[in-house]
Amino acid sequence: MPGMEDLTGRVFDRLTVVGLEHRDNKGRLQWYCICKCGKVTIVRSNSLKHKKTKSCGCLRNELAAVRLRERHLKKREDKKQTASPPSA
Repeated sequence: MPGMEDLTGRVFDRLTVVGLEHRDNKGRLQWYCICKCGKVTIVRSNSLKHKKTKSCGCLRNELAAVRLRERHLKKREDKKQTASPPSA
């Protein structure tokens, strides 16, 4: 396709572009990508180039788990501080 930038083989954060999947109904290019976690996803060129899509969704899940763990540990610390007897 003339004027099309071939992204095959390029790596965008956790995604490696394997090849062109298709054009959507508006003519935008969709790329077949493999994430570092092993899942396959289809992403638009614009989303890859402008770093809007960084993974198949695994990054979002990992970051959410970290935030949840941090929140849980903070609550445990706060609970310990309020439960400890005042020092004399």
